[in-house]
Amino acid sequence: MKRTLIAIALTLSSASVFANSFQHETNLNYGWGKIFDADIDAYNLSHQFYLSPVSTNNNMPLAEAGFLSRSSSLLFAYDYAKEDFGMLGKESYSNWSVGGVWR
Repeated sequence: MKRTLIAIALTLSSASVFANSFQHETNLNYGWGKIFDADIDAYNLSHQFYLSPVSTNNNMPLAEAGFLSRSSSLLFAYDYAKEDFGMLGKESYSNWSVGGVWR
């Protein structure tokens, strides 16, 4: 429940993307598949905070605006994956990441 509330809070705090500039970017990804009879589910949640507002003028794509405007940022991410090998058992993996870009 706490993870759901955190994801919703991060998404709502990113509502500034509807303006001409933004300072937050949140991504939530889910993937699933089957490889060699193993069922795989994977989740990723990441949030990037730009230290100064990123302009989206000149019809700049939102996905590349932070990179094209060479903005400094901090990045926080969480990854989780679980694998089900049937009778061989189950495994899960998780990872926290913290990073940044200074320009």
